[in-house]
Amino acid sequence: NGIDAPTPDSATAHPWTAFRLLLGRSWKQVARDKKTNKLRAMTMLNSAMVFGSIYWRMGKQQNRIQDRFGLLQVCSVNAAMASITKTLTAFSKERQVIQRERASSAYPVVSYFVSKLAAETPVSAAFPLVFSACVYPMCGLNNKLARFATFAAVTTLESFTSSALGLAVGALTPSPEAANALGPAIMVIFIVFGGLYVQPANVPAPLRWIPNTSLIRHCFDALSCNEMRGLKFETERPT
Repeated sequence: NGIDAPTPDSATAHPWTAFRLLLGRSWKQVARDKKTNKLRAMTMLNSAMVFGSIYWRMGKQQNRIQDRFGLLQVCSVNAAMASITKTLTAFSKERQVIQRERASSAYPVVSYFVSKLAAETPVSAAFPLVFSACVYPMCGLNNKLARFATFAAVTTLESFTSSALGLAVGALTPSPEAANALGPAIMVIFIVFGGLYVQPANVPAPLRWIPNTSLIRHCFDALSCNEMRGLKFETERPT
């Protein structure tokens, strides 16, 4: 099927050698998938246009504070969902090839996982950066360059984390269908505990560990601190 990796003469390749070989194979797979990459780019641009239209040029009136939090939350959710959907089935599609290569001790598991993440990194970074460059000025977020850079960096790092989570879920599930069922279910839990809908102090004691595992919550907290720190709002005068 054209995706078998060459292996060195030794029974098990050195992790670095295996990583280089597997990275080349994984990158070719990513580069060939042009239709999916174009669709992802269009989806991110459409999301940016929709969010930008809804939250267009938010002012600094007191009643726009909640709008800012709402925008930061949907940006966190969008970046996570867009990344995990791409990688959920990546492992499942290659399961037979990987099992055959692992059975022959061709390479360590860690070399495959890291090479897969590394190959996805440029693409996973490009989409949130484009999204940030569009939505940030359209919505009138904090106009300091350093704040924009932090916004873009945080959403990009969340995208990387979500991609890794998708690979892990795909590796733990027996089929692409199971991965596509489990991945969104995990993300729904992360969204509920994402920092906007329920306060951690109000979560039942047995579940209080869940907010700490939510990548959406950590992204939302970082974006909120980045946006709100030092920002001054206009108080509303009674009429």
